[in-house]
Amino acid sequence: MLMEAKLAKQYWGHALKCAVVVRNLCKSTSTKRRAPLEMLTGEAPKLEKLHVFGCICYVHVAKELRSKLDPKAVKCIFLGYSEHSSGYIVQNIDTAKISVSRDVEFLENEFISTEKEVEQPPKEVRLSDNVANYEIPPRE
Repeated sequence: MLMEAKLAKQYWGHALKCAVVVRNLCKSTSTKRRAPLEMLTGEAPKLEKLHVFGCICYVHVAKELRSKLDPKAVKCIFLGYSEHSSGYIVQNIDTAKISVSRDVEFLENEFISTEKEVEQPPKEVRLSDNVANYEIPPRE
């Protein structure tokens, strides 16, 4: 999930939590074609809430928190699902602040790369003749 979303390794915890949510909503042959959540609650899971991890999303800014000329939405990265409410966990791209919001529009085919680009290829490491010809003594 991290590689597909082009997110850095620091987001692995969010990816793991998101994967657990998805796994609990998926049907399995070991559970007789029922999702684990369905077995727990007795109701079929609603898959409309599922979205692509790490995609770009826009979070609506309430009227009380903006002025007339401020934007009505902020660009964020989707990081998962809230455990305590029916909201989504998102990270603001400009401020890096993580928050929970229910009023979110998703662009599921667009991602932002947070990985650091490697500017130079790694240098080739050569062993000296002394090290290359060194024999490991047998164990006793």
